[in-house]
Amino acid sequence: SSLFFSFLTTLLCVLVACPVAYFIAFMVKRGQNFLLMLLVMPSWTNIITQIYAWFVLLQKNGVVSKAISALHITNTPIHLLNNKPVIIMGLVYCFLPFMVLPIYLSLLSIKKNLIEASADLGATDLQTFWHIIVPLSRGGLLNGILLVAVPAFGEYAAIEILGGANYALWGGNIVNSY
Repeated sequence: SSLFFSFLTTLLCVLVACPVAYFIAFMVKRGQNFLLMLLVMPSWTNIITQIYAWFVLLQKNGVVSKAISALHITNTPIHLLNNKPVIIMGLVYCFLPFMVLPIYLSLLSIKKNLIEASADLGATDLQTFWHIIVPLSRGGLLNGILLVAVPAFGEYAAIEILGGANYALWGGNIVNSY
């Protein structure tokens, strides 16, 4: 299960981080620092604090349950915790900045004239992406994968808080043995 959570968290972080980093690096002309600050700011708090914030939002009488009841989708409060999608969502939320930043930095190192030369030689945007941008940003992608996969494999707090006692994982086994 630890390998499953780590793999899925890393995969989802890659799928979300690549477009976000690309957007910030190439599409945003002004305000890149502000967007990066918004992205990094949640990671300034402890991961347990971040996970407890999700716990408060998703518990049976939490904000999300009350909002769903207020919209008359259901009459009874719903318990959104203790399942795999919520655990994955919490892990992706906590580790996403560690994937975006290395990819963003590797995208910044790509010289704009290489992209312009690709367009001048008749390459489509997709060809430029696959043959210029992806190979030149591979180092940032690999660093991001390491920065997410390794801690997600041993993550204990998010799985215990959001998943309850339903999941016995590597980090939990280590904590319980001591």
